[in-house]
Amino acid sequence: MIGVPIKDYIAQSAMFTLCIFGLAEAALLAWRKAYRGVALALILLAIIFLANILYVATSRTAFVAVPVLLVLFAFMRLGWKGAAGLLVAMMVFVAAAWPTSPYLRERVTNLLEEVEGYQPSAASTSAGERLEFWRKSVIIIADAPVFGHGTGSIREQFRQSAVGHTGVAGLASTNPHNQIFAIAIQLGLVGTLVLFVMWVAHLRLFCGPGLATGIGLVVVVQNIVSSFFNSSLFDFTHGWLYVWGVGVLGGMMLHQSPDAGARFDASAKAMVSRLKMSFARAGSLFRRLGN
Repeated sequence: MIGVPIKDYIAQSAMFTLCIFGLAEAALLAWRKAYRGVALALILLAIIFLANILYVATSRTAFVAVPVLLVLFAFMRLGWKGAAGLLVAMMVFVAAAWPTSPYLRERVTNLLEEVEGYQPSAASTSAGERLEFWRKSVIIIADAPVFGHGTGSIREQFRQSAVGHTGVAGLASTNPHNQIFAIAIQLGLVGTLVLFVMWVAHLRLFCGPGLATGIGLVVVVQNIVSSFFNSSLFDFTHGWLYVWGVGVLGGMMLHQSPDAGARFDASAKAMVSRLKMSFARAGSLFRRLGN
């Protein structure tokens, strides 16, 4: 596809989203150190990445991730006045892009039409498939809510749910297109709790000032947002992007601030302790129910 040099438009949009806010963090740091030219050059480069998403190749997940990250960056880094100015500037930019980007309008209007036209027996559409897979995921999870159906069970569970159905309901997927559902189907609420603990630990790791922490926070938040629409951690490119992002940036942050490492270790131990207590209480409850 023209304008997509990086694997596919979904992976490219995810990477370009990280580039936008990574450059924004670097530009803010350069501006505060009085490197005005460098800051403006970084901002211009971030705008180019954003223009690619709006005009060339747009992942629908980016429609959610970019606004969330923009609000997060604005209020964490700029204060109320700066945040208001940035949000107004972004709204003006998007308002200008809407009439000048047929591709953007097509992506948004098609999404709304597909959502409105969704029916389990209807023809397959991108948005319709996701809605159907999410609906089936909830039913599958309800059959084994605590410990799940076991690893590698997604394909078989969806195959069984598709028997006897037509249209989009007759599709047997190997991917529910939602990270939480993908974990819950296989490992139940226990596995889902571990996933949430991991995300919370990584968010707490990157809550602080500095370039590495700022970009690390973007990596984690972007992964969390995209996980509502894709099984990001199970996809090769997105999964390794998260592993390398959190690993390298977390290592940089801990190396630069040993005190932050000590706080993170203490926080991680506390979270593990709470997790063990939760499992112990759940086990006690199930034994009582069994008796």
